[in-house]
Amino acid sequence: MSLNSFTKTKAFFLFIFLTLGCWRSGWADEASIIFKLDQHDLTTVTLSELRTKLPVTDLHIDHPFLRKEKNYRAVALKALLEMVYGERLKGVHQQVIFKATDGYEASGDIGHLLQEGGYIAFADLDRQGEWEPVTKMQADPSPYFLVWTAHDQTIGKGYPWPWAISSIDLRTKP
Repeated sequence: MSLNSFTKTKAFFLFIFLTLGCWRSGWADEASIIFKLDQHDLTTVTLSELRTKLPVTDLHIDHPFLRKEKNYRAVALKALLEMVYGERLKGVHQQVIFKATDGYEASGDIGHLLQEGGYIAFADLDRQGEWEPVTKMQADPSPYFLVWTAHDQTIGKGYPWPWAISSIDLRTKP
């Protein structure tokens, strides 16, 4: 092996090592949510912004998918929506679409979503640095999971429980 190719090989492995080191040390901490208004990008909020701009709460809930008690670290959905959309929440926009990282969409009526009890979870406190999979498909709910604290805040009653949230879109109902 020539000196030049040896140097290139060392540089390549150094790049891989540094990239993985940065990812493990906190880049994953910067997961973000894209907020939209009628399908147009409005703003992006990172996890560190959520933590500094909104009160963080540790939740203890009865998880309907896992059928057991779970602990999450989260911010209140109502406070997050008010922070991002402000007065727009009082306008004609009445529906919120949550889009998952795999493209799945779940919707909820703004009346339900502004009630107390909805939280955007960003950490599974029962697992160290990872999330417990949900459903029979063992879906990864990270980076954000909408959970509800009241027993009657269920999907069947109009309260969505989307996971792997990548964007939130405030829309006018058709």
